[in-house]
Amino acid sequence: MSRHIEECRRELARVVDLLKGQPDGLSITDISKSLDMNRNSVSKYLNMLVISGRVDMR
Repeated sequence: MSRHIEECRRELARVVDLLKGQPDGLSITDISKSLDMNRNSVSKYLNMLVISGRVDMR
């Protein structure tokens, strides 16, 4: 498996793990700050998770 795909999976898992502990959800900014991740990256990962049905966005 390519290095990029492995890194993407790790980052997706970090976002999911953070959200599991937040029943009311978090903003993109909150996720970005909590994970020390770029806001654009967080947005990209959230879109991937929404499309796959793993998270809901409000």
